[in-house]
Amino acid sequence: MQNDLNQMLANENIVLSDKLMRCQVELEEISKQNQKLKKALDDALDLIVEYRERLHYNSVETEDLRYSFLEQGGILD
Repeated sequence: MQNDLNQMLANENIVLSDKLMRCQVELEEISKQNQKLKKALDDALDLIVEYRERLHYNSVETEDLRYSFLEQGGILD
């Protein structure tokens, strides 16, 4: 009886360890994607600022715009 329980717990441990490893791999992939998205957003915001400057439409609102997008993206959290 004790042997069966030990084997059952050992099997469950293996299953949980496997799930943990899959979750860790998934987290790494999502983190890489998130970094790429942050970079793309930052690049897009840089272009917005540049275009606003070229159009002589640069103002305090431009920085507010950048802040607003970063806040909406959850990057400031």
